[in-house]
Amino acid sequence: MPKRLISRIALAILLTVTVGIVSYYLLGRKLETAFIAGMCGNTLLSEFQSPNGKWKAVVFERSCGATTGVSTQVSILPVDQDLPDGVGNICVVDVFPKVDLRWVGNNELVVTHHGGAKLFHAVQSFEGITIKYEVPTQAASNKSLDRSGGAFLNLIDRIESRM
Repeated sequence: MPKRLISRIALAILLTVTVGIVSYYLLGRKLETAFIAGMCGNTLLSEFQSPNGKWKAVVFERSCGATTGVSTQVSILPVDQDLPDGVGNICVVDVFPKVDLRWVGNNELVVTHHGGAKLFHAVQSFEGITIKYEVPTQAASNKSLDRSGGAFLNLIDRIESRM
């Protein structure tokens, strides 16, 4: 075989393999992510609108089946957007911790969580909004156990309805 033909065949094989690898990485990863996300579900627990009415902060429960358990998550969304099926864009906390949200002006959100909660994901800012994380003092933590509102009340109601 002529040397030029061998070079063209080698180039065609190399190009085919490269396109295949890139296609798998770009398309295959997206399909895999979509498949896994399709197995998960989000349940809105509470939402808090920003003072200027532009944003809402939402607390929701995310469950991806028996093998992964449940987590409490927080997202900031435009006020007219429904809760998407994805993960929280602000923070992800372990199973059933108490999470409360409080807007401090239009550009600051305070996330209050139990001191024993594991934060798996916690951003410090989002779209110009500063995110601060607080752990309540023991007295405040005990007082919050009276089910006086917020995401905790919704969470307790959901747990009790499952029993």
